[in-house]
Amino acid sequence: MPVALIILLVLYRLLISDYSLDAADFKSFYENEAATIENYHEECSAEFEQNLNFPSKKIAKAVLITGFFAFDKALSQSSTERIIEILNDTTSYEWGEICCFDPGRKIIFYDTIGKLAGITVLDKEYKNLTHSFPYLKKMKWGALKSEPHKQLENLLAD
Repeated sequence: MPVALIILLVLYRLLISDYSLDAADFKSFYENEAATIENYHEECSAEFEQNLNFPSKKIAKAVLITGFFAFDKALSQSSTERIIEILNDTTSYEWGEICCFDPGRKIIFYDTIGKLAGITVLDKEYKNLTHSFPYLKKMKWGALKSEPHKQLENLLAD
């Protein structure tokens, strides 16, 4: 890779890109974010009644960031919509605490006026582990089941 291209990419990442976004950049719906198996039904019912979804706004575009020295990839509207469906579906997740989460790829969601609306971070090693912000209880602990995980990976590969 030519040196000039590397310098441009580094400047882009440092000055313009949303590469460094994490949970702190998003207001949470909850003070205590972890879902509990004992109250899960009630917690989800409350979210459905309040019409809480991830992300919290209408999404115009989503961008996949795979690494500091990689170019961002704009996702198609149909892929973005399907990814949001998967992330909001309570049946997409299995129970179990996420241990040793190592942030890797990021999907950044933007609303219709170009403002940040949400982020989903995918674990580097355990590819089915996700952290989405703002977090919802219906996301359990963020561990995707096998089939939703495969669907997500296929959508990101398109």
